[in-house]
Amino acid sequence: MRKMKKLFVIAALCLTGMAAQAQQNLSWGQGPQVASPVVNADNTVTFNMIAPQAQKVEITGDFLPPKKVEFGGNTYDAPGVVDLVKDDKGVWSFTSEPLKPELYTYNMIVDGVKIIDPLNVYNIRDINNLFSVLLVGGDARADLYKVNKVAHGTVSKIWYESPTAGLTRRVTVYTPAGYETSGKEYPVLYLLHGTCCPDPRQPHRPGQG
Repeated sequence: MRKMKKLFVIAALCLTGMAAQAQQNLSWGQGPQVASPVVNADNTVTFNMIAPQAQKVEITGDFLPPKKVEFGGNTYDAPGVVDLVKDDKGVWSFTSEPLKPELYTYNMIVDGVKIIDPLNVYNIRDINNLFSVLLVGGDARADLYKVNKVAHGTVSKIWYESPTAGLTRRVTVYTPAGYETSGKEYPVLYLLHGTCCPDPRQPHRPGQG
């Protein structure tokens, strides 16, 4: 699932031009001017949240050591959670351990409510969930998520009727640069995820499944 998540967001990151180590500063007005997240020289990452009225601010993400959770009689790994510390200006902060070059996702939790980082313009959607995105550069693998000076292909979203699933589904198709005018046939790689068949007695909405 982690690998599929990262394949899914490559196109989104290319479109947003995510290359800077310090994310865009979105704190306007006369309050504290801070950025979040900020990748430091030693690959630690500092996260900031302006929330002077909050009682508790936490962060959870796949850059933290996982925690064990019990569900249905089984034990699973879940993203870790740590507290941010508030200063006298109402800014909550946390600095991570040095992180390996990689693409990470995370959320803030403000008084029990999980949100994306309001100071970070980069986020992704996973079904009904939103995550903020953090890129720690430094090796060839991390560079795959950046916009590089190479020819870019086309990403298309196409709806189709699936007789097997009995619903309308969306497929994302990537074609390499020059495909449309090449006149050549290309090999195809299919990445499929599971789906459950809906109750035929219930109406179906586009995007379901």
